Amino acid sequence: MGRIRFGFALVVVVPLLVACSGRPASGSVVQVPGPPLGARVHRALRQLGGEPHFWAAISANTYVGDLSGPIQLHHGTADHSVPLEYSLELEKQIRATGKSVELYVYEGDDHNIAKNWGLAMNRSVQFMDK
Repeated sequence: MGRIRFGFALVVVVPLLVACSGRPASGSVVQVPGPPLGARVHRALRQLGGEPHFWAAISANTYVGDLSGPIQLHHGTADHSVPLEYSLELEKQIRATGKSVELYVYEGDDHNIAKNWGLAMNRSVQFMDK
């Protein structure tokens, strides 16, 4: 069995990334589909909203020091689901650990990077070919 040369994850929704405060930005909403489980989970997350340790434990930002390879991020400025600040903060935190990170920001593009999908995919393929 061969070793995995790289991993790839297309992350289009990262609602729980934590910026400096240790929890989602004020006004952030966690979208969990389908009651009744979704409603129960949403209620539980709201109740834990004031618990910095909880948010830190589920945040990708907490584990940037554990990265073992380079990261590439793509974000549209017209993304109404995930604030651009989340990607900017994540990039900053990864750089602070000395790890390799690339961030591409697509002016006027949405959450799905619909206007620049081809460009984003080409950049991702080039990134994985390095």
